[in-house]
Amino acid sequence: MRLEDEQLRQGAAERAEERRQADVRADDLLLSLLTPAERETMEKMAALVVRSQTGRTFQLRRGRIANVDEMDADGNVIARFCIHPRESVPYGDSLLAQKLMLETNESEFLRIANRS
Repeated sequence: MRLEDEQLRQGAAERAEERRQADVRADDLLLSLLTPAERETMEKMAALVVRSQTGRTFQLRRGRIANVDEMDADGNVIARFCIHPRESVPYGDSLLAQKLMLETNESEFLRIANRS
């Protein structure tokens, strides 16, 4: 029984370390693809500010639920969107996918995202 418990603990620890390493790689990739201004905003606000194809402004925060806010010219939230991959992926990968979709295919983003 103790051997099984130890094996379960060891397996859980290994999976946690793999997730931590995936998070680090995803964050590194995200940061490597941001402009210096975007990196600065990310550091200051813990969020990305993205300008879409049509000129709309979106703020992307880390999170799995409703983490994309559409902002008006005064910086007020006017809509909140929830859109994420079906599979669990690191936050950095999810933010990068959201950013790229808003910049390159806003209409598809708006079509599939849940709006609140």
